[in-house]
Amino acid sequence: MSQVKLRVPGESKEEVLSVQELGPNRYRLLSAPLWVPGLAAEDEFELSDAEPRGFRILKSGGNLCIWFRMPPEVAEKHELVVDALDGGLEWIGGRLDGKAGSAFSFTLAASVDRPVYAKAFDGAVARVPGSSWKISNV
Repeated sequence: MSQVKLRVPGESKEEVLSVQELGPNRYRLLSAPLWVPGLAAEDEFELSDAEPRGFRILKSGGNLCIWFRMPPEVAEKHELVVDALDGGLEWIGGRLDGKAGSAFSFTLAASVDRPVYAKAFDGAVARVPGSSWKISNV
């Protein structure tokens, strides 16, 4: 396992991503990013200064990267909601891939019908005031 750094759009920070090296400057992302949009677990990509995002996707891994965010002041109080969300997605092959404070990233196969996973995420949003979710790689 190796790591690459990608810049977070609109911010002066980078996210360190776990990858499998496939060849010179070619990588497979091992888990969903928390801050870098446009990538999902299992995507194959190369780093590219010529691209505005700093990378070029070479092959989709067939997954969605779904971000769930909640206000920092309620994060500890509502961690059980995220645990329940993670457990609720297991039956459709979803998983919690990343967590940093009040930000979470989930991986889910792109073949899953939107109403199926939207119901789970909408339910979590209904239970956590000020929270939201979005697909970050489409």
